[in-house]
Amino acid sequence: MLPDAPGGSGWLLVRLRAASSNERIGLLQGFLRDEIAGRLGDEIGLRDRLMERGIDSIKAVDTKVAVERALGVRLRTSLLFDQPTIESLAAHLLDVVALSQRDVPAPSATRDCDSNAERLTSLLAAELASLDYSPRGSK
Repeated sequence: MLPDAPGGSGWLLVRLRAASSNERIGLLQGFLRDEIAGRLGDEIGLRDRLMERGIDSIKAVDTKVAVERALGVRLRTSLLFDQPTIESLAAHLLDVVALSQRDVPAPSATRDCDSNAERLTSLLAAELASLDYSPRGSK
């Protein structure tokens, strides 16, 4: 199973948002496979029917809670009964967090990073100026 990131709740959603739209479904399916296989003690295919493979109500709720924690969202108790395969579950969850391929373009990570770097640079320069600080060798 994938470990919880520091800070816990929503760590997978952060990874999904950072991933390209083509990578998101695979990332989520991999997480779900690991979670469910860990509860079953066996590998599971994307189209295997979860209840037929041994997911009972307790395992379904445990899985739902793990998914809620990883995505930082509240989900229906009937989640694994409503979405009977990992394939359908992953597609549904991308819709829930509004990251489905058909709805959201891949983020422009480079533009966002450049913008954040520029903003941080100017904030740092302003803070250093207010402290009357000059770097070594610039006097």
